[in-house]
Amino acid sequence: MQKIANKNTKKVYRYPFTEGGEKTSKDISEIVSSLERNFAKYLENDEARYKNYLQIMARFHNYSVNNSMLIFMQRPNATYISSFSGWKSIGRKVKKGEKGIRIIAPVTIKVRQKSDEENQESPEEQEKLVAFRFAYVFDLEQTEGKELPFLSAAELTGKVPDYSKLMSAIRKISPVSIHYENLEATVKGYYNLTAKEIIIRSGMSELHTVKTALHEITHVLLHSDRNDKNSSFERETEALYSAFQNVNHFKEC
Repeated sequence: MQKIANKNTKKVYRYPFTEGGEKTSKDISEIVSSLERNFAKYLENDEARYKNYLQIMARFHNYSVNNSMLIFMQRPNATYISSFSGWKSIGRKVKKGEKGIRIIAPVTIKVRQKSDEENQESPEEQEKLVAFRFAYVFDLEQTEGKELPFLSAAELTGKVPDYSKLMSAIRKISPVSIHYENLEATVKGYYNLTAKEIIIRSGMSELHTVKTALHEITHVLLHSDRNDKNSSFERETEALYSAFQNVNHFKEC
């Protein structure tokens, strides 16, 4: 157990750091350095592997580049990931014998800054980064239990009144550009954080195209921050709920 003193509040915070804190920091440093040196070579001359990595980056765009690399190298087909307790909180459990995906997680403490008025303590708390540690997450396929709502959503069919005008309006309100590509059948669309663009699978029904556009715009607006602490299934549920709320009107037309 390591103690962290906050000078402003004179309060001592306690955080259960990983055993051998200095060794952990050194190990993390070595992993990051190795990724920076060797990852490009790992992708070199393998178009399929490179494409798979881009899909991982798009799927987990809120994770750091280093963690995207680590996820890809340990479980290249990962879809939705969360911690052991995160899965448990939504009624799913990690299957016996499954090995976690090791990533690098920040260690933060909450601090209160001094207020400018009479040197008073501010009621607002801010998070301060103090270290990094190893953490383990698990992919959806490594879990079992309650079905997740966004996985049971069937592809929508049907036309939308004034579809062209509606999509033109959606493009105008979207914070990033929207493009169509021939994606695999299981992928309806995604937000590419690196290129700052939304990709939608071409050939879908008008109704599902509108739903996907709204879904991905929700990701852009709510989840572009790499420090977003919500898990991937929580972000998908938020985006799905928003999209269906907006597109429900067109289903009834």
